[in-house]
Amino acid sequence: MSIRPSVIRGARRIINKEPCIFCLHRSPLGARTFTIKQRIDPRKGTPGEVRADIDQRNRRLYFRMLEADKLIPCKLEDANKIINHFVSNRASMNPATNARTLAQQFKLKVVHLPMLAIPMFRIPDVNDTTRQLPPSSNAPLAASLLVACSAAGDLQATLQILNAVYYSAKVHNMPKAAEMARLYTPKQISDARRMLEQLAEGKQGNSGATGDANAMTLHGKFLELAGDTAQARFFYEKALERYDTKIWRGYPHPMALPWLTPWTELVKLEEASPAPSVERITKAIKFGALKADDPMAYYKLATLQASKNPDWLNYMSKAAASGHPEAMYELGLFYHEVQAQPSTFLGNTGFRKALNFITSWKRNGAADFGMEWLNAAATGGHKPAVMEMARMYERNGQEDQVQNCLEVVAADPPNGVPEEWPDLAAQARHRLAALKSVKRAMP
Repeated sequence: MSIRPSVIRGARRIINKEPCIFCLHRSPLGARTFTIKQRIDPRKGTPGEVRADIDQRNRRLYFRMLEADKLIPCKLEDANKIINHFVSNRASMNPATNARTLAQQFKLKVVHLPMLAIPMFRIPDVNDTTRQLPPSSNAPLAASLLVACSAAGDLQATLQILNAVYYSAKVHNMPKAAEMARLYTPKQISDARRMLEQLAEGKQGNSGATGDANAMTLHGKFLELAGDTAQARFFYEKALERYDTKIWRGYPHPMALPWLTPWTELVKLEEASPAPSVERITKAIKFGALKADDPMAYYKLATLQASKNPDWLNYMSKAAASGHPEAMYELGLFYHEVQAQPSTFLGNTGFRKALNFITSWKRNGAADFGMEWLNAAATGGHKPAVMEMARMYERNGQEDQVQNCLEVVAADPPNGVPEEWPDLAAQARHRLAALKSVKRAMP
């Protein structure tokens, strides 16, 4: 069988938890923000009035950028009006009524309003070094609008609130989620949890679990964290039965926090149980990969193969092409293995078709292709891939490249991020010290 399509097209892209530094710095709005270094002229208004003016301006610019990418659900002129009307209605309406009234007034549905709220958490702010201004109201307004939409029964708003709570735990290393979670009161979180339960259970209640699969998954996760693994498994399995694998453009919003997937959570729950069910794990992984096109599931499915066969290469290639660093690393090792022992793989018809297609235009065949995959994994922060590149450079006598790789592996991670490969980092530091000692001893 040919596996060429797996090289051309990956699975769904892996969603980054936070925007990359490059994306943040190239933002058109980022270039328009400014730093306040002097006292504010009283003739321009009070600090509160200046702050309100800045927030309005930044919001308008940000919405304009989003409109260009078709990431807001309404006309640009209506976007700011919706926010202003929402603020003015808060004193006279309860949150759910406010959300429904806004949707009706602007000829939208409640489901559209979170599409305005979610991006507002990302609006850049001025750098107020003099500390004259009150904090920006954009993020708190976004949180309030999500609370109102959740109270009106909206799924995405409810998930955004509770995903912020879930991802705020230090283990997830998502500081933006922690910032968002701090904007909600305990009562608002409790209300969102009740709404999540309703959305998960559906009209028939817990016994039927006929609700939304994404709500079931997060509800199951909270049950699991509370120690109720039996109920968590029940909701994960029901979510698998009801999961919609169709990709809807713009939903959830691209700036929303990542939604949990039922196959991933079910697999993790099973693997942590005293007697994991291989059948249940395999079924969930196959659903995630073959039906939901999930790169993480493709990687897991590849690891379930008894040996490196054409199916293994197909699944691993899909995961790697979608940005899975470990899959990239595995492919890098695989192609170097092919270069070293071609007869082992080229005797298989499926491998031969795929490898001929991949390596026919490469001067050094599979080795070059393997190095490209290792470099891609290294770029994604995968230190074992960097160390493997160092070994290859060492075999080729490229000492400067070896030292560069070792310095990358030895470097400390960013503040607050635990080292994922401490033994590898220690090994790199030891080898760097040895290299420097040799260089000092040279005449």
